[in-house]
This record gives sequence, structure tokens and C-alpha cells, in this order.
Amino acid sequence: MNRELKFRVRDNEQKKFEYFKLSNITIPDRLLSQHTYPVQQYIGLKDKNGKEIYEGDYINFSCNWTVCLGDKDIVEYKNQYVHYDSTIASYVFGHKEEFTILDKIMLETIEIVGNEFENPELIGQERLWRIC
Repeated sequence: MNRELKFRVRDNEQKKFEYFKLSNITIPDRLLSQHTYPVQQYIGLKDKNGKEIYEGDYINFSCNWTVCLGDKDIVEYKNQYVHYDSTIASYVFGHKEEFTILDKIMLETIEIVGNEFENPELIGQERLWRIC
């Protein structure tokens, strides 16, 4: 399975994202000269609504933490920040409790709720809710 390499960069003047594939990663000079926002990569996953997840997005998801005794324990995480952690060479979700894609995340529950540019109010607003 080939991984599709896609990127986005924020256009400050037009207040929107511009999207690129690796095959056409020619970013206009006007965007590169802004030096305000980084180029963000598509992480290779889509949320439950079919939206592509990029670095800098905020997502909600649930984790299945079923204990050895068989009790069902599902925790719902809200406003978790998507970013790349070079120390483990993986995308991670969250600030306080970081989860990699390989953790107990129920992938079918992932939903994008915003991004760091259009929803700055979500910065530092990570929450979790326990549901069973």
C-alpha cells in the first residue's frame, strides 16, 4: 500500500489553506515568504466523516482501555492536538497524554474539530471524558 504524501500551508492573506501533493510541491513564493506558518503533512488517516487529518488539527476520539478482568472502560478524549514527534518518529495526538496511532485509539471515532490556525481557542483546552 502506497502512502499518499500530501501537504498544506496556511495562506495568511486569503485566510485559507492551500493543499499540495508531493508530485506538485511547488509552493508559491508568496506563501514561503510569509514565514509565519509551517508546511503541514497529511498523516495518512481520515476522520469518521472522511476528512483528511493534517498536523495542526484538533481531534476528538475514544480509546478502549478494557482491563484484564473484562470490565469495559472507554475514555473519550477531546481537543487533542495532532503533531509529529521526531523522538519516536510518529504522529501523536494530544499534549498532556500523548497517543500514537498504534495505541488503543478506536479509529472509527476520530473526528476533526478544528485546527491551530482557525480555532486558537482550542489551544491548551485538552479534555477527556470517561464513558463506559
